[in-house]
Amino acid sequence: MIHRFSSMGAAALLLVGLMVATAAEGRAQVQTLTVDDIIKKLQNKAAGAPSPVTTGVPGDLPVPGAPPGDKTGAMQPGPPPTAGAKRPEPAAPAPAPAATMPFSGRAESAAPSIDLEIFFEYDSATIAPSAVRTLVILGQALASPQLKGGTFLIAGHTDAKGSREYNRALSERRARAIRDFLIETFKLDGSRLIAIGRGMDDLKNKSEPYASENRRVQVVNLGR
Repeated sequence: MIHRFSSMGAAALLLVGLMVATAAEGRAQVQTLTVDDIIKKLQNKAAGAPSPVTTGVPGDLPVPGAPPGDKTGAMQPGPPPTAGAKRPEPAAPAPAPAATMPFSGRAESAAPSIDLEIFFEYDSATIAPSAVRTLVILGQALASPQLKGGTFLIAGHTDAKGSREYNRALSERRARAIRDFLIETFKLDGSRLIAIGRGMDDLKNKSEPYASENRRVQVVNLGR
């Protein structure tokens, strides 16, 4: 009988030990985020330079079939026609490229990005003290030579609790709070930090809309 209870006690102690070890490992993973981690995530891998920012203005995009450097699509003058020659039919104008809306989900998904868990006070845009360390690491990365000069989107996300309109407004206020912190603390150029609120429109875990991983801040490298 004593042996049986001893076995049960040992099993219970082992289970508690595993739970403590798992919790410690989770905390260690949170604490191991470094400046280099963020730089590697946000660096554009193509030629090691940020990709161009998509403005959504058609004139900023090259026209298919136009000569290099020609963004207007205007035809270049050709040789004068010979006498009696039949004038050729004018070529159909090249189709204008579709304008890409800035900061569209499709454009962002192809750009270098990182998801960060930033804690705020309940139902508020006040940054929690526990989030300061992560924001300091983010600021140091954005101020680094590898990322300095780039334009970054700071997108706030929520889970599916509450109304869509409320969540979108709250996530935008939180994104703006992060932007203000980075500007004030690291003197970053405010014109290169764009804060928006996605609310519940882009859940990270769509199968579990109330999951905590949906409550996050996404930082996207939009280029120069």
